[in-house]
Amino acid sequence: MGVIGLNLFRFEAVTLHFEGLKRLKPPFIGENFADKGIKKTFRFKALETTLEEKSSPKTRLEDLKTFQRNIRVFRNFLELKESDFQTVGSAYAEGNRFVLTPSERSQRGAIWYKKPIDLTKDYEFHFKMYLGDRTCGADGLAFVLQANGTDVLGGGGGNIGYGGISKSLAVEFDTWQNGDIGDPNGNHIGFNINGNIRSEYTYALPSPLESDREIEVDIVWDYKGNDKALLKVSVMGKVYTYEVESVSSLFGGYTAYFGFTSATGGEKNLHYVRDIKLSRQSNVGIERELTLSPSNTADNPVETFIGGTKVTSWVEEVEEGLYRIWFKLEASSPSEGSLTLLNRYGEKPKWVGGNPYHFRLGEGESVTQYWALVKEEEFPFKIRATLFEDKTAQPLPTTDTVKEKVALTHTVGSAYIEGDKIVLTPDENNRAGAVWSNTVVDLRRSFEVKFLLYAGSNPDGADGITFTLTPQNCRVGCGGGCLGICGLENSLSVEFDTWKNGFDINGNHISFVTNGSVASAEKSFPLPLPLESGREIPVTIRWFYEGENKATLEVEIFGKTYTYEVENFVSLFGSDKVFLGFTGATGGAKNLQYIRDFQFNYLPTRGERNSVRSQGGMIITTHVASLRAEHLLLLAMRNNLQWLRVIDPFYSTLPPSKVSVYTSLL
Repeated sequence: MGVIGLNLFRFEAVTLHFEGLKRLKPPFIGENFADKGIKKTFRFKALETTLEEKSSPKTRLEDLKTFQRNIRVFRNFLELKESDFQTVGSAYAEGNRFVLTPSERSQRGAIWYKKPIDLTKDYEFHFKMYLGDRTCGADGLAFVLQANGTDVLGGGGGNIGYGGISKSLAVEFDTWQNGDIGDPNGNHIGFNINGNIRSEYTYALPSPLESDREIEVDIVWDYKGNDKALLKVSVMGKVYTYEVESVSSLFGGYTAYFGFTSATGGEKNLHYVRDIKLSRQSNVGIERELTLSPSNTADNPVETFIGGTKVTSWVEEVEEGLYRIWFKLEASSPSEGSLTLLNRYGEKPKWVGGNPYHFRLGEGESVTQYWALVKEEEFPFKIRATLFEDKTAQPLPTTDTVKEKVALTHTVGSAYIEGDKIVLTPDENNRAGAVWSNTVVDLRRSFEVKFLLYAGSNPDGADGITFTLTPQNCRVGCGGGCLGICGLENSLSVEFDTWKNGFDINGNHISFVTNGSVASAEKSFPLPLPLESGREIPVTIRWFYEGENKATLEVEIFGKTYTYEVENFVSLFGSDKVFLGFTGATGGAKNLQYIRDFQFNYLPTRGERNSVRSQGGMIITTHVASLRAEHLLLLAMRNNLQWLRVIDPFYSTLPPSKVSVYTSLL
């Protein structure tokens, strides 16, 4: 077998000949190689890797395993389209391109990909950019990662549209020299953090950006584990890199939105990007290694990420010279892999439960495990984490983001916050307003929303309020009978409708509407009491995840329950993470319309759904031996806990006091 050479930023088609290797199943192929002489052609990207011919199948197999650990396998590029992006400021879609600024002075614009990406995974971004034909124009454009949402826009002129955006990392392609901030010339690349326009690093480019040509760019985000990442930019035949020392500190977590910004000032140029493509790299077969010492207590653990799973480990001193080793796994996406524990001599310590420890976790699942009892002289220990399978199809927010408190903060149109009320429409004609959550909600978890609804005191008023789920959190649709949802694609709404249009059953009903199609509701029900009663009406909405992208939406109002079955929410929303919010509208008739006392809580999984209803919100999930279950149940009751989640440390002889108990109030 000959040496395989690969260009870092270009795919090459490679044919490998595996002779003498039978039924080998490399994870990056996903198929068995059969008998001698079978050839397999595939496409991949390797990082500084070669594979040379060896004299025997056994040694060649070892080389192949090493080879697999050092490559990144890309999924096919996802070619992004207009509907995938939110435009801000002067930006707009035109044909197959996104214009960030027209060739006019004092313009600034941005586009943002609507779905946040998981920064603990690896990505490649490919695009073409155009920075104008005026050789003395200004000011350039930037590729930006930021954690503030899809409606942000920085300053104009030399700010290039990203200046002032916190929790961000920008790659600027700068066409104007601002000497007061250290620009080397008017044709350079710079790396900038937290909206500071004084670059961390700058590099003069070998060819002009303002060349009246489209310039191809590749950007790779390479997450290294231990909260570190490397950003690589390939442009004009050269590669420029920037090391991120702490991803969570820079972005305030492990998710961000990517996009492009641009600006003009006293000078101008046309700036646009097109052919934007995104590919998430597979981490299958990649290993991470942690070093554990006696100083790594629960307050000072070691941690890394392997695919979408966070691995944390720490030690507990039992007595002088004797320690317990613990680990915790938290999965933000379905994953399967193993952990191997080795002492300073390269030996596996005696323990209960298997070494390596094999795990298979669903999205949002976690496990905390007492692992081994070891002596001080065996330190330092190595923990080797290997990923077998990573089933995430698209980059998604991490578990930490999903657990963030859900609040209504983003108002659009006529909506505004007044004390503890969120007013969607004042008592005025022809208004439309919306309010959206500050973070996404995980549709693969059941949740409950409670609020007070006020639809006005005028019985001849209009038009009503909706509760809406959508991946877009910065929009409001048309007014009047549209109730603020017309034009909201990839959405599911519950209408509380107070006006009878020709397509409605009456002027006091509830409807389930998809994709903003108010004229063709999926289901409608007349309500037993009037919405426009001048009273605040308690409403409870529950989303029950049923597995396999199915869910049930349940609405309780006026003592009755109305349901809608969602057959495939990923197909409906284009994602399993959405924002939630409320819209309202008036037309020729009007009413003051608001909501108050909004509450959001995640509920147990589908298997625990019956216990929610039968126990009135007291939820007990027990994964320990029944001998200890009664003690834990008493603990929950005595402390009036609504959710007691108990995770068995897997070591059955531990006393009850050592059982890890995790509680979360609904």
